[in-house]
Amino acid sequence: QNIVILLQNNHEIRAGGGFIGSYALVTLEDGVINKLLIDDIYNPDGQLDAETLKTLSPAPEPIETYFRSDGIGLRDSNWWPHFPKTGSQFALLYKEATGIVPQWVVGINLPVVEDLLGVVGTITLPESGEEVSPETLFEKAEIASEVNFEPGSRGKKDFLTEVAQQLWLSLFPLPETKIAPIAQALGANMIHVDIQAYSSVSEWQDVISDTALAGAIPQTDGDYLSVISSNVGGNKANYWVNRSTNYSVFVDRNGKLRAKLTVSFSHSGETESWPNGLYRD
Repeated sequence: QNIVILLQNNHEIRAGGGFIGSYALVTLEDGVINKLLIDDIYNPDGQLDAETLKTLSPAPEPIETYFRSDGIGLRDSNWWPHFPKTGSQFALLYKEATGIVPQWVVGINLPVVEDLLGVVGTITLPESGEEVSPETLFEKAEIASEVNFEPGSRGKKDFLTEVAQQLWLSLFPLPETKIAPIAQALGANMIHVDIQAYSSVSEWQDVISDTALAGAIPQTDGDYLSVISSNVGGNKANYWVNRSTNYSVFVDRNGKLRAKLTVSFSHSGETESWPNGLYRD
């Protein structure tokens, strides 16, 4: 079985989580991991030409407007807040780009890894001796991605591979007292929709379809409110942006129900230099 894990950076927020900068391909045989590949999303994306994307994955209007593209690629496939749409779209494009059919597509946001590090503790990367903690993960990942960057650079890939390997190795020797905090962290991230999953096998998708793990927008005939934001500025401004939502319903003089929604944004950044910058939503 092939499981593709989307490593989503919610400091560049998207409706489906965060920008997919990297991904992990996990291959299982008889329930045992026999392959783990962490790669930059631009590598498989580069295998898809513009005409293929336009045919298989035509771009919604905001993608055309802000990214000036007729098609929506792997890196933007979580444009939709409904994760079953994201998962099916990613699986289709990933098969076209690589020939590999993923049975599962799993999206995880940055807080998932930060919370696991919070339980495991600071890890040390064997190649560089660099220490990575929950507080420094984002900054160090951005440095690995951008400092001395050149096309084909392996900085981000190597960094994320080392983090994943060390985190994996640190989970298994943990004492029993740490099992409950790990389970609580994963459970909380599922509820907060920082972990989402989709299976291309319909029987497996049916198992999770009514759970928070499916990341599905509820299908209802009644009223429903969901405030969705997507960063279209090509930066990590959400690290400095806080959003608050206030929603109230009241009865007017004629006995009619009225609703008022106020969405407030505050930006504490002090520079327009990347990864900071103006927030375009």
